[in-house]
Amino acid sequence: MLLSFDKYQNVLIIGVLLLYILNTVFIQSNLFSIILFVLFVLFQFLRLRKNIQKLSLMQIGIMIMIFIGTITLLVFVFMWLNHLDSTGVISFSDTSMFIIQITLIVLFLLPLTTGIHKLYLRFTQSRA
Repeated sequence: MLLSFDKYQNVLIIGVLLLYILNTVFIQSNLFSIILFVLFVLFQFLRLRKNIQKLSLMQIGIMIMIFIGTITLLVFVFMWLNHLDSTGVISFSDTSMFIIQITLIVLFLLPLTTGIHKLYLRFTQSRA
């Protein structure tokens, strides 16, 4: 089973991401979004299982806490923007808000992944 996943991992991950985009644009189902997000995270863990085995439980915990903190901060920024929009302090069209949210996701996740990658390199070099 894992050998077939290793062979088609890129196709599966891209398929889940495309389904997520289609759901966001057309279907707009919250349950389907959550299921696709969980699938994406599981696929990433399966893809990186050999690298994860090199880390201790404490190191994995540190990386997960950084990830959860960054995602929480991103959700708070989204809530703040929606609050400003609903109270009339700022006014954005739905398309503008969508573009702002995509931009914020990219701006938050790129440094997050870079930071976690640097932590991984530092953790694995210290164990060698």
